[in-house]
Amino acid sequence: MRRCPVVSGRGSVKWLEQTIPDVLLAEFKLHRPPLSAKACLVTDPGPLAGLGNLQVIRRGEPFDPSRLQPFFTQVAESEHGLCHC
Repeated sequence: MRRCPVVSGRGSVKWLEQTIPDVLLAEFKLHRPPLSAKACLVTDPGPLAGLGNLQVIRRGEPFDPSRLQPFFTQVAESEHGLCHC
């Protein structure tokens, strides 16, 4: 996370509860420049609604990868591009 310009996550509710503070505060905790994109892929976006600087993407069944396009568009438009860390 120190070198990558983006953060995305997907996991259980417990994992999300443990990880979301790290995603939201990544720049502060890691003393790094702002991330160009942050996103979470979740089945229920309601609990994450209104969190600043975070794309909350609903994961539907069956999974449709096109739902991730707004995240990838934001990454592509960033000055850093996608980091393969």
